[in-house]
Amino acid sequence: MVVALGAGALQKRTNMDVVSRNGIIVHLSCSVREIYKRLQEKTDRPLLRVVPTKGETQQQAVMRRIKDLLNQRRQRYAQAGITISTTNRGVSETVRQLHRRIQSYNAGR
Repeated sequence: MVVALGAGALQKRTNMDVVSRNGIIVHLSCSVREIYKRLQEKTDRPLLRVVPTKGETQQQAVMRRIKDLLNQRRQRYAQAGITISTTNRGVSETVRQLHRRIQSYNAGR
């Protein structure tokens, strides 16, 4: 079974502990630019509703916010059992890689 959590869900230690005890934490990483491209048309991302600073475009402000969020979450993401970059990868390729990595992870236990 796969349970997809919101990106900030593991910021709470109790959530991290529960997930760690019950499965493998998988971090699907992505470049800031790719995240921006994937989310630029989304209106349901309140954490990305930012006001540009003087001389900054809206795109620059959102990308700055994405970088800030990734930096805030870096420590928790580093604790994942598996990390896979999804930058420039389609869903099928990512799923195949994830399947291989889970098999390797389980074989090493």
